[in-house]
Amino acid sequence: MIVISSLGGAGLYYQTKNHCYLYGSLMMASLVPYTISLLHPINHKLLDIRKSGKDDPHVEEMLVRWDTIAFGRTLVSYGAMFITLYGALRPLAR
Repeated sequence: MIVISSLGGAGLYYQTKNHCYLYGSLMMASLVPYTISLLHPINHKLLDIRKSGKDDPHVEEMLVRWDTIAFGRTLVSYGAMFITLYGALRPLAR
């Protein structure tokens, strides 16, 4: 979804030169390194704990951290959507 929306926004920018499409596309593309650097390590730790079957006292803490980081991803996605919609609707308001 991230790749498709980033490429779609970049394509719209290329066709229309509307900067809102470019900004939305870049915001979506920024989620790839965000996810890899912040969520991916937590996912691996949680999966390792699940595979081992051991009770780890830090699981709850990791889940709360994961939830907070995922919420940040959601906010960036919504921001990109609103910027893109603003760019799409702005010419109609003139």
